[in-house]
Amino acid sequence: MNEEVSQEKEIAFLAVSGLLTLVFLLAGGSKLSGAQMHVESFARWGYPQWFRVLTGLVEVTCAVGLWVPRVRGLAAIGLVSTMVGAIYTHVTHGDVNMIGVPLALLLVAVIVAYARLDDTLALLGRDPAMQH
Repeated sequence: MNEEVSQEKEIAFLAVSGLLTLVFLLAGGSKLSGAQMHVESFARWGYPQWFRVLTGLVEVTCAVGLWVPRVRGLAAIGLVSTMVGAIYTHVTHGDVNMIGVPLALLLVAVIVAYARLDDTLALLGRDPAMQH
């Protein structure tokens, strides 16, 4: 029974990771392609365009990283950090009505990062069994 629950949890985390991957491949890809909406938004926020490109690279890299067992926890942490930055930007620039999606993505990314904590600890050379 316990093994069945673990398998169901793993399937759920794979599905959630798939959703995050899709969202961040699209969002990051549109930033990298120079979509007018992102070019204008980053300019309005006072961020240089290289930061838009960097943000897109981080989003795409982390989206792909969610599928690499060795770094998937770290990739989720990268998405958490990116969404914290997005929320900060919206709040400090008067776009509070725009934080719904980044907040939801932050929550999902935190759940995935926590679920993949053992992967992150192993990557850092720490014994996951000693941390729990």
